[in-house]
Amino acid sequence: MCVDSALGNSASYLTADVPDWIRAHLHVAAGPAGWAIAGFSQGGTCSMQLGAAHPELYGTILDISGELAPQKGSVAQTIASGFAGDAAAYAAAAPVAVLGAHAPYENLTVIVAVGGDDTRYLPWSQTVVDAAGKAGAHTHLIVSPGTAHDWHTVQYAWTQALPVLAESTGLTGLS
Repeated sequence: MCVDSALGNSASYLTADVPDWIRAHLHVAAGPAGWAIAGFSQGGTCSMQLGAAHPELYGTILDISGELAPQKGSVAQTIASGFAGDAAAYAAAAPVAVLGAHAPYENLTVIVAVGGDDTRYLPWSQTVVDAAGKAGAHTHLIVSPGTAHDWHTVQYAWTQALPVLAESTGLTGLS
């Protein structure tokens, strides 16, 4: 889960440690317009949580088949292990809640991709796209035909999302 908890400080790692290291060691864009965060499944949930909570860091989010909330076992187990028993903190960490809490967005692009045959994640993806649009983000929904919660969806998603990512991060004008 992408939260700071007794299980570890993954949120801080991905929003402070990794970007700080990248800026210190690589020649990269300074502002969020040149940065994207992406993930698949729980990583998609993570990309939505962190990207939506930190538009000062990430200008583009790619969520491939993300979940509606962080998960480590049942909801009760997740709240106990990841949120020290705080159900309100768990609810606030759901991507839709994070989007609502940080709205309105002025320059955030949200790309959500899902397999067309993924009966569980397809409605969740539409829920996230709707919430992102309501929060002011520029949204794109990519549905991979004939795939489900698998790497075929990921491959299709990257192929279809790459032009949007390039445009939103300013890579299309490079020569």
